Amino acid sequence: MILQAEITKDVSAIELAGRIDSWLAKEKEHWPVGFSYEFGDEMEGSSDANRAIIKQVPLAFLLILLLLVAQFNSRRRAFVILVTIPFGFIDVVIGLLVSGSPFSFMSLLGLVFLVGIVVNNAISMIDRIETERKNQGSLEKAIIVSASKRLSTVPNPGG
Repeated sequence: MILQAEITKDVSAIELAGRIDSWLAKEKEHWPVGFSYEFGDEMEGSSDANRAIIKQVPLAFLLILLLLVAQFNSRRRAFVILVTIPFGFIDVVIGLLVSGSPFSFMSLLGLVFLVGIVVNNAISMIDRIETERKNQGSLEKAIIVSASKRLSTVPNPGG
């Protein structure tokens, strides 16, 4: 038997499937032997896509770490860059909570892209600090000058 339903805009397919799944799990205890259920269509595709991405995360993290260590010839700098990644997660959580959006496949994909942007920005900042350190002589001055230059190159949308 195939059962299809259309959902309203105030609930997501994932949320509704979670509710139905918990109800079906309780009801399944009273079913005859051999009866089962499974979710298909959007739920199946979303789950498969999420699993495929999440399965590759450890390998991607290891490759990023190795590339950063090789690029900077320093485990400490690579660690500093990787420490910036959780700040992107915080922004994603806040954004999803404020907008009331569920964490979907598109959110996961956006999170992967955001990690790339955060890592890229951290690499640029560390590279700028190293350049300024050679010019300024002091690490503290280099950080201040680098941060100031980085902020001054950000376009001002208001004018």
